[in-house]
Amino acid sequence: VFVLSFVLFFLFGWFYFMKILFRDYEVKKVFVQLSFSVTFALSLTLFELIFFEIVDFMDREWRYRFWEIDLILMSVNLILFLPYYQFYLLVLAYGFSKRKTLFLSFVLLLLYLFLFWKIGDPFPILKEYRGIVSLEMGIGRIGIVGCTVMALLSGYGAVNVPYSYISYFLKPVKDITIQKLERQFNHSLDKILNKRKRIVMLKRQLSRRTSSYSLGDNGQSKFGSLRWFLSFFYWNRQSPIDDINHLEREVKELEDLNRDLFLQIHELKLEKLRIKFSTTLQGKFYNWLGYFFSIYCIYKIFMSTLNIVFDRKHGLDPVSRGLDIALRYFHIQIDVPFWSQHISFLLVGLMTASSIRGFLNQILKVFHEYSSSLSSNNIVLILAQVMGMYFISSVLMMRTSMPEIYTRFIVTKILGDIEFSFYHRWFDFIFIPSSIFTMFLLLFQSK
Repeated sequence: VFVLSFVLFFLFGWFYFMKILFRDYEVKKVFVQLSFSVTFALSLTLFELIFFEIVDFMDREWRYRFWEIDLILMSVNLILFLPYYQFYLLVLAYGFSKRKTLFLSFVLLLLYLFLFWKIGDPFPILKEYRGIVSLEMGIGRIGIVGCTVMALLSGYGAVNVPYSYISYFLKPVKDITIQKLERQFNHSLDKILNKRKRIVMLKRQLSRRTSSYSLGDNGQSKFGSLRWFLSFFYWNRQSPIDDINHLEREVKELEDLNRDLFLQIHELKLEKLRIKFSTTLQGKFYNWLGYFFSIYCIYKIFMSTLNIVFDRKHGLDPVSRGLDIALRYFHIQIDVPFWSQHISFLLVGLMTASSIRGFLNQILKVFHEYSSSLSSNNIVLILAQVMGMYFISSVLMMRTSMPEIYTRFIVTKILGDIEFSFYHRWFDFIFIPSSIFTMFLLLFQSK
């Protein structure tokens, strides 16, 4: 069952990579696609094993072995393989030979491992020292980076999701504004085309002059040589090279202006579509959902602040508290901790999924603008590494959130020396500034 699910997750990761995530980006190396899909499959199997723990599916000894294999493979993949391959592609881009590339990549990997190990020194990630190399040491340090990424994404999503869903924050868009920007865009585009034509004409003129002076140089008469020298001196003073350079600078400035105009037009049209969508039944549902998420997120920010300021341990979350009150009122007997935990995970998952999509899109836009086709392979490896660390930290966070009966047999047995409660506190510590920074960023953009 575990092997079959791994294969299915791998195929789904490959499909997601090719058809959704990187369909507009050129990734030439098949090995890069394999690395992303394998990391994706290993990450999802971690959550599958947690589900097996909850429903008590499969023999306990087999579950233990699969947990161990999955965590070891994830650790080797995230700590050794992906960073080394990342360095290999970066060094290879500078034109070194294969032997030098392998050696320099290994040196960079050693430097990376030293810095990676130093990350965990200031943090109480282990209850007991287990030596320099151990599974707990690796998972603990991966969890720090992953928990930081999770807190940043959650803080971003806690503010951005309500901001995106609630129709109150929509800005009115006038058609005349879009038409005005489109006229500016077309006018600037015409100027770019005219200047490019002038550049082509000047380059042809320069080429003809160069050819004529080369022929003049082959003349044998003294009068011809003198005429060539005087013409060459005069041509240097009147050279079109300066005009070409000046026109190319103007074209570059106009292209930058056009890029900004295009983005403005695109944003205004998207905002117009959002306004139209907000009037539909689904848009109104999203509007109410945005208000619900805003209340939940304000509560989350407030409780995280209290946890940091007063050094509080995590108690009942709002879903558990709400279910407990509702069930007492209606006199219904169900397992409150079990269902509240799953509903909480669902809510956090929805917000995090939305934030991941937006976050990855922004990352891809930046790299697509400033990177070459080679560095797109590096982008995939970076995202694969961040994704793997994110899912590892999710497991560590779930370990303290879920009831002890579901995790004490396997997760605690494998990673028992990790200080799981530290990650919740670190999450709160990063979540608060991330959400506050996102608030100011959205406020600044709206102005």
